[in-house]
Amino acid sequence: PPSQAAEGMPEYGNDPGGSLVGLNPEQTRATTHTDGPAAVLAGPGTGKTRVLTQRIAYLINRKKINPGNILAITFTNKAAGEMRERSNKLLQQDASAHELSITTFHAFGYQILKEHAAYANRSSRFSILDPQDRLRLIAEHLPVSEREAKKYAGFFSRIKQDPGENTEKEDEKMAGAYRVYQKILREYDLFDLDDLIAQPVMLLESYAELREKFSRQYPWILVDEFQDINLMQYRLIQLMARDSHPNLFVIGDPNQAIYGFRGSSTRFISRFIE
Repeated sequence: PPSQAAEGMPEYGNDPGGSLVGLNPEQTRATTHTDGPAAVLAGPGTGKTRVLTQRIAYLINRKKINPGNILAITFTNKAAGEMRERSNKLLQQDASAHELSITTFHAFGYQILKEHAAYANRSSRFSILDPQDRLRLIAEHLPVSEREAKKYAGFFSRIKQDPGENTEKEDEKMAGAYRVYQKILREYDLFDLDDLIAQPVMLLESYAELREKFSRQYPWILVDEFQDINLMQYRLIQLMARDSHPNLFVIGDPNQAIYGFRGSSTRFISRFIE
C-alpha cells in the first residue's frame, strides 16, 4: 500500500542523513536492496515512482555511489522528466544530479549510436526517421499505396523488434521491400525508431569492448514499467548487466501492460525472476 508519513515528519531529502522517513516496510526493503538483482511487482498507487527515485537518492546519499554510475530507464520523456525532477529534490547538496542518466530506451539507444556510430560503419551525423516520415519514404521509394505503406512499416518493425520471428508467411515482395528500405536508410544516413534499440543491441552483441564499457559506466541500472519491455529492450539491458555486475533493479505491474502492440510482453518479468 502507499506509504503514509506521520504528520510533521521530515521528507526524505530534507534529512541530512538521507533517512527513509515516510516509506513503509516493503518500500524500504525495495529501496535499500543492494545485494544482487531485484524485481519489484506493485500495483497502482503503491508508490513505484517514489521507490525508484528514493532508491536513486539512497544509493547516492547513503551508499555514496557516483551519480554517473547510475542509469535509470523508462518509456516516455514525461516519465523520465518526472523521475529526474523528483530525484534531484532528494539528493543532498553535495551530489550532482547533472551526472545522473535518467532517460528513455530510445534516447539511451540514440546516445549509444551517436557515440559509437563508427562501429556500425555509419556517420555520427545520422538523422532519425519519425513514423510519418517513414510512411512517406516507403510510399515514395517502393512505391506502394498509403494503406500498403502502413502494412509494410509494421512488417519492418516486427523484423527489427524480433529478428527471430518467423516471417516466412510474408511474401517475397515484402521481404524484398525490406532490403530496399534498409538500403535507402543507409544511403540517406537515416535510422528509424526501431533502429534506436535494434542497432545498439547489435553493437553490444558484436563488440565485447562496448559491453565492458557500458557495464563499467553503469554498474547500477534501474528499469521502470518493466511490464512494457519488449525483446530487444530486454536484450539491451541484459547485455549491459550480464558481464560485470548484478545490480539490476526492475519495477512494474503485469496488469498495467499497454505496449503489446509494440511487441512488449509480461513474460520478460517471469524470465527475469527465473
